[in-house]
Amino acid sequence: SSLGFALDALVSAAPTRGSDGEVAGLVACFADITERKQTERQMWLKDLAIESSGEAIAITDLAGKLTYVNRQLVKMWGLNGSSELTGHDAELLFEPDPATAAAWDTLADTGAFSAELVTHPARGTGRRVHVTASTVRDDRGHPFGSILSIQA
Repeated sequence: SSLGFALDALVSAAPTRGSDGEVAGLVACFADITERKQTERQMWLKDLAIESSGEAIAITDLAGKLTYVNRQLVKMWGLNGSSELTGHDAELLFEPDPATAAAWDTLADTGAFSAELVTHPARGTGRRVHVTASTVRDDRGHPFGSILSIQA
């Protein structure tokens, strides 16, 4: 720009009319949304990085329900799409054995775990994978879910 900087702006405009009903002018409001657009770009980049990761990644809500799985997890489990898993318990990804139960207990007690688990044959290939999980917290420190990173 001629002012030496660029910004993203939201523009809202409406015509003004004279007493004869004819358009007499224009009223416009401009809102600087540069910060919002930068935040959107950062979120897009994070989304792209997670989706493109070579590791299987899953995100759960506080109840342990899968809210997101990336392409690598879908591929690793031999599924047709993420909708086959979202909304289901993350625990169903793995064999219901003592190691899996201990891992989920550790996540609940400490906010993180790293363990070798076996994928559930009905939902995967029944193979051993390394799982790292941690509680996801908001900026006030309140938990709102967890993230799992799974390596074959």
